[in-house]
Amino acid sequence: QAAKALALVRQSRTPEFRFRLVLCVLLVSIVSVVVLTWHLHEAFQEAMRLSTKSDFASQTRILRLLDSGGRTLLRGDLGQVSELSAGRSAHVCPLLHLGYCFEWKYRARLEIKLEPQREAEVVCYSVHWGATSVHTELVDCYALDGAEWFGMGEVHNLSWPLSNLQLSMRPFETGRADPLGSVLEPYWLSSRGVSIVAQTGQSLMFSFNATGSNRLCLAAKEELNYTLCTGPDVLAIHRASAGRLRRPPAGNLTADEETFVKHPVLVPRPGEDGNLTQVTVQEYANRFVSHGFNGGFVLIRDGWQQTQGDLSFWKEAFPHPAEIVRILHNKGNRVLLDVHPYFCLNSRNFRAAMDGEYLLADQSKVPLLTRWNGSLCAVVNLFEDRAADWFLGQLDQLRTSVRHPLPAVDLPRVWGVDGFVFRGGQARALPYGQGRWASAFLGRYLEVAARSSAFLGTPGGPGFVTLAPQPSTWAALQGILPKRLQLGQAQLGWHPIGPGPIRLASRKAGPGYVCALLGLDLMPGKVCPCSALLAVFMPVLQFSVLPSDYNDDFELTKVSRVLTQFRKTRVEPAIREALEEPGAPIVRPLWWLDPRDSNTYGAGHQFALGRNLIVAPVLEPGRNSAYVYLPQGWWCEDQKLHRGGKWISVVAPLEKVTYFSRSDKC
Repeated sequence: QAAKALALVRQSRTPEFRFRLVLCVLLVSIVSVVVLTWHLHEAFQEAMRLSTKSDFASQTRILRLLDSGGRTLLRGDLGQVSELSAGRSAHVCPLLHLGYCFEWKYRARLEIKLEPQREAEVVCYSVHWGATSVHTELVDCYALDGAEWFGMGEVHNLSWPLSNLQLSMRPFETGRADPLGSVLEPYWLSSRGVSIVAQTGQSLMFSFNATGSNRLCLAAKEELNYTLCTGPDVLAIHRASAGRLRRPPAGNLTADEETFVKHPVLVPRPGEDGNLTQVTVQEYANRFVSHGFNGGFVLIRDGWQQTQGDLSFWKEAFPHPAEIVRILHNKGNRVLLDVHPYFCLNSRNFRAAMDGEYLLADQSKVPLLTRWNGSLCAVVNLFEDRAADWFLGQLDQLRTSVRHPLPAVDLPRVWGVDGFVFRGGQARALPYGQGRWASAFLGRYLEVAARSSAFLGTPGGPGFVTLAPQPSTWAALQGILPKRLQLGQAQLGWHPIGPGPIRLASRKAGPGYVCALLGLDLMPGKVCPCSALLAVFMPVLQFSVLPSDYNDDFELTKVSRVLTQFRKTRVEPAIREALEEPGAPIVRPLWWLDPRDSNTYGAGHQFALGRNLIVAPVLEPGRNSAYVYLPQGWWCEDQKLHRGGKWISVVAPLEKVTYFSRSDKC
């Protein structure tokens, strides 16, 4: 044994033995380091999943947002382009914040950063793609299954929720292509407490459930930026997303807003010659007062300017504008004018705007032109503060140019034009080639408008937006509620009102019927759907056609007064209460009252007015009953008390709008 031990000692002194020993130790060390690194990486990934409630696989580019139990709330397939899929591996890049950073060499760079939030249960991630090659397109897609989705704003043929909507890839621009409307927000909200908010000011493309794919895809060329948020429920995440949309409202009810709620907007029609004149405006106001209605807002639309962009009254149609303003004020009315950011070539302000370089122009400072109401016009460059201030200065001159000598009796602080209604600004009405700025122009336009007119909105505060009149079809009538709900939810701080002027029906609809209160004309050959009385529940009323336009129909006048009184006693208090809540729309989806009740997600035929009033109209021909869901609590309907938390069947004839008041007794 001693000899063997001595031989082993001698062998260990040889270089070959030492080399093998070192090699074995090195191999064991490498294996240990690899195993330890793998375990540490897995522990880090698990810690990342727990802390960020997310999981991202760089090889497959699959992002999953998780709830507190590790279940998937939203799955995203990122970088859905061939440039990143052709066997190219991603390299980890440094990131100063908690999150993920990967780079595909000479192709693109992806950063997903966890953003700090004030709400403990809300987690938000900012996603930023940057293309490093002109050939790289950036496309991210998210699965829509397993949840109901809301958002976007005004889309024609819209449903609530967005289950039946199918849109192929297109620019996300206001009014650029049907069915996109004029008031849009790149914002999508899930009933599972997830929101997706894309950044404005980028050339954003999108598709929603294209060809039934059940996916929302966002695409861009150079940069793609958006934010993902998760929270405990749909309402909590909606409130958390408010700051990423329009400016959050201040939440204080101003006297001007309350005036808008209490008094209707009167929209005089042109005379028999097709022109709107001082005489037709005065006659319209006289007829309105003669029917026993209180004063309201008189909105003077197209025709008060000779040329679009003059921003002064046309002397032939309005020879004495200060006089008509004084007359309207003395009748208890306030005067609003339709304005827009377009200055047509033959307008009196075009030369001054061009010389002052206030217009959107090319690199040679030549104004870019677009068509507005059939005329070639330039557009004020509202992105520049200097041009925006000039535009507001022109409006201020217009406001004071019709100042009458003495203030009206009931309006001691009003002398001239009281405010403006701003039109235009959609991407389709901008010069061609504006690219990423086209989608941001309307938002900037609204900001500038709010600085000018107290009756549209105050800086940092709420305002009102309106939609165009709808065609006289049942389909259009059924599409009104989804638009109202989407606008109220997507446009925080901008309250949707009626879709257009109210028209009172003739005797052909039957005595006592008030038709088309949502801006719909009388449907030929049909009894007027008096679910259109729904307009009484909207934040602001607009009148166009008066009972006197139908041979002084006494019955219609009587019904109109009854509706006005009903609105004053039952509806206006609910609207004022809703306006007091910061960040809350007036017309609300039912889930606003109970966001964790899944029955409220699909109730698109109902809406809440504030927290204590639910309206459930029937908007289908031949129906005389409705299946209504009531959230938790006690609800009173027509002297009947209902316990909430269940579906009920109620009788709902066309001449009645069913509504429920929150109360423990009737």
